[in-house]
Amino acid sequence: MGDNMKLLLTGYEPFGGEAINPSWEAVKTFANKKINDIEIAVEEMPVEWNQIEDKFIQAYKKHDPDYIICVGQAGGRNAVAIERIALNCSNGKDNEGVIKNEATIKEEGKEAYFSTLPIVKMNKAVKESKIPCYISNSAGLYLCNYIFYIARHFVETNSLDIPAGFVHIPYIPEQVAIKDRPNKYSSMDLSLVINALEEMIKVLN
Repeated sequence: MGDNMKLLLTGYEPFGGEAINPSWEAVKTFANKKINDIEIAVEEMPVEWNQIEDKFIQAYKKHDPDYIICVGQAGGRNAVAIERIALNCSNGKDNEGVIKNEATIKEEGKEAYFSTLPIVKMNKAVKESKIPCYISNSAGLYLCNYIFYIARHFVETNSLDIPAGFVHIPYIPEQVAIKDRPNKYSSMDLSLVINALEEMIKVLN
C-alpha cells in the first residue's frame, strides 16, 4: 500500500485482580517500531465500560492509523486467538465496578461486525512460525469484544478504509505461577506473544 503506513496497536491495563496484563506487556514493546514500512503506535486502554470508547477515539485521532489491531488477554485460551467477529452485546463487571448485563453496545449498530484484517493470512504466518494460533469465532462479551465492536463500528460509520480487528492472547507464565493451582491454567511466554504479533503485522501490506 505504499510507504509511511501506520498501525494503531492497543493493549489493556490489568484487570480482575491481576498485577499485569500481558496484552499491554506485549504491545508496549512495539512503541515507535517500524515493520515492513508500517510505523507502529501503541496505546493502553482502560478496562472501563464508560471510558473505553472515548479513549479509543482519542487514540485514533492522535495517530490517524491505516490499520488497527486491538489486543487483549483471555485467561482460558491456550493459544493466540485471532478473532473473526464482534457482537453488539456487552457483559461483565469492569475495574470500576460497573456491570453490563447483556447490554447492547450501539442501538443503531449492526448485530455484529466481522474483522477486516487479513485473519487467514495472519493465522497462517503465526502458525508457520511454530507458535500456537487459531481463528476464533467468539471474542466473548467482555471489554475485548467491546473494543473490537467499537473499533469496527467507528470505521464503518465514518466510512473509513481501515482494516481493524482483535487478537486474544493467553496468560503469561508469571501470572499463572502465583495462582493456587497453576496446573489448571494455560500460558504462553511473552516473547512468543510478541513474535506472533510481529508475524501478523508483516502480512498487513
